[in-house]
Amino acid sequence: MQDEQRRILNMLAEGQITVAEAEELLAALEAPRAKAPRALAIRIEDKEDRVEVNVPLRLAKLALRFLPREQRARLAAEGVDLGQLLAGELEPGVLLDLKGDGAQIRAEVI
Repeated sequence: MQDEQRRILNMLAEGQITVAEAEELLAALEAPRAKAPRALAIRIEDKEDRVEVNVPLRLAKLALRFLPREQRARLAAEGVDLGQLLAGELEPGVLLDLKGDGAQIRAEVI
């Protein structure tokens, strides 16, 4: 038996929580946990070329230290929260999808 399960059962036995609360806590322990995003995928396409780059979020965090303040300000003005992105707080999915003049830029958290 796991330590967490044992603690929940001890709390129930001591009357600190109800049976319903214990059931809820035990169910939460058994629920599959979502994996944190690990990479930012960037795809750039035009009529002739396609480039795909998967940047590990740990590397992106390091690279952020070298991003000039002016560029950070521009990104913030466009609604891009780099802190949230690099903290792994974003759900996997498309962040940016731009199309025009035969080119496409797509960035997503994977």
